[in-house]
Amino acid sequence: EKNNLQFALPKAPAAHVYNYNVKFDSWMARKTIHQPNLLCNHLRYDFRGVNNLLPYNSTLYISIVRDPVSQFKSVFSYYMNDVYAFRNVQSAFPSKKVKENINFLLHEFLKTPYKYIDKSQASHYEHLYKNPMAYDFGIEDAEYKYHFAIRDAIQDKNENQLENLLGGFKGIDLSKENLIKDENNPNIPVSILTNNFADNYRPLIKKILSSFHFILNMNYFDESLVLLNSLLNWDWRDLAFIKKNSRILNSKDIENEKELYDDIDFERLARWNYLDFMIYKIVNTTFHHQLKNFGHDRLQTGLNQLRRARHELTSHCIDRQKSDPNKSFKITSNGVQIQKYELQKGMENMPECKNLIVEERKYLYRVLTKQMKEMEERRNEREN
Repeated sequence: EKNNLQFALPKAPAAHVYNYNVKFDSWMARKTIHQPNLLCNHLRYDFRGVNNLLPYNSTLYISIVRDPVSQFKSVFSYYMNDVYAFRNVQSAFPSKKVKENINFLLHEFLKTPYKYIDKSQASHYEHLYKNPMAYDFGIEDAEYKYHFAIRDAIQDKNENQLENLLGGFKGIDLSKENLIKDENNPNIPVSILTNNFADNYRPLIKKILSSFHFILNMNYFDESLVLLNSLLNWDWRDLAFIKKNSRILNSKDIENEKELYDDIDFERLARWNYLDFMIYKIVNTTFHHQLKNFGHDRLQTGLNQLRRARHELTSHCIDRQKSDPNKSFKITSNGVQIQKYELQKGMENMPECKNLIVEERKYLYRVLTKQMKEMEERRNEREN
């Protein structure tokens, strides 16, 4: 914005995300007065679609991943009321309040996830209940579709259909009277399906990940920004940030975070979100190779510069007393407390301070309003 660059924004009014039900294509973006420079709204990735808008040979493709264990806990909690599969868990235990019993509800979901999934129920965010990170990368998880098809074939006692569905998988003995047991459904070999699907998806995942010039790791966010800046060569103040939309955790919440996954739940989660675990493992391995090649001393210099710039900017802009997380927060529709910040007196009209704390949707609406005005002025010039 400071350099008057053009954002590729969704066509839908006031939308901060592209349509998640389809993969991204160039027609989904609003027109701008010239070739857009930035595409940074949430979308389902498709290389062809992005390349149509921002050609790969003249664009830096960047993405980000997060440890799938902490990510799924966050998704489960934040989108409890938006994803039917999660909401159905809550409905099954009406006496359990979400905030105080999030670990119990997540445990129950991981124990028998298909029990809470209804194919007839769908929402804009329904994809989040399984491999949400893979979905964002444009990878369609077909395992659950096979699961329902297998269940239907078993219930209909359609042995030919069942053999067609499972004949290509390794490790399944169809001659047994009962198929391999699985706690999600005693007649469906989910774990074996997962192992077979994982092998099939690995080449596709590597191909998609290789289309990015750099992938940040949220679990090493400062380090990621230092590596990224070796490509961007920006002023460190332009990379300074504060955490927004982050949950405020009290001491009890922190203990719950530690106790979230026992070994069994972790194994269930790794199997349920097997694509996300595969993605993170590949990216995390590459990321640590990049850190090693970057060099320890060079990394520490970059971290010091980034953190100094962040400290200077926040000290200049943020009123620490009014931004105390115990006093300044907002509560989401799910009852989650989110950190809020207040600016120091006299800093309200300083662009770098306003931009530091502005909410994503408000910022994008401001950019949208500005770009729509530019388009209108361009049309008027042509008509005159």
